[in-house]
Amino acid sequence: MTIEEIKYFRTLHEKNAILGKTIPVVTKINGGDQLNSVPASASVYAKIRTIPEEPNDAIIDHLKRIISKNNQESEADLSFKLLGNKYPVVSDPNNKLIQLLRKHGEQQLQQKLPLGGYPGGTDAAEFVKVNPTITVAVFGPGNMTAHQVDEFVELENFERFIEIYKQTVNDYFNA
Repeated sequence: MTIEEIKYFRTLHEKNAILGKTIPVVTKINGGDQLNSVPASASVYAKIRTIPEEPNDAIIDHLKRIISKNNQESEADLSFKLLGNKYPVVSDPNNKLIQLLRKHGEQQLQQKLPLGGYPGGTDAAEFVKVNPTITVAVFGPGNMTAHQVDEFVELENFERFIEIYKQTVNDYFNA
C-alpha cells in the first residue's frame, strides 16, 4: 500500500453497529533479491474488511484513482489487481434463526454468547450476493487458533456444535 492509500483509510469514519469500521490489513509483501539493491518489482497484498456504509466498489474506485495519480506524478508503474471481492454481511440480531442459534449455543456451551460481527470474509458473502435478503450467521466451533499454523478444533467442541445445529434446525422448522 502506498502512503496515499494508508491516508485514505484514515479518512473512513463510518461505523456499522454490528461489524464496526472498515479494516485494511496488509497480509503479504514480496520484493527484492538482495539487501543492497532496489527491487525491480514488489508486491503488496491486502485484505480490506468492509462495511455496508462504505461500499466495496467505492473503495476499489478510490484505490484505483490513487494508483493512477501516483503513476502520473512519478516514475512509478503501480498496478491494481483485485483477487477477491467479498461483500460485508449483516443479519438482524433479532431474527428467529440468530436467536435460536444463540439460545441453543448458550445451553450447549454453558456460557453467555454475545451477538456481534465478524470482520473477516466468509462464504456467507456468496450466499448474500445471490439472495440479499437471506439471514446468515457465522457461528461454529473453534478457538483462538484460527488462521494460524497450528489451527485446530477440539473434538468435544465440534460435537457440541453438531447438537446446537440439530436443535436449531428442529426448532426453526417445527415452531
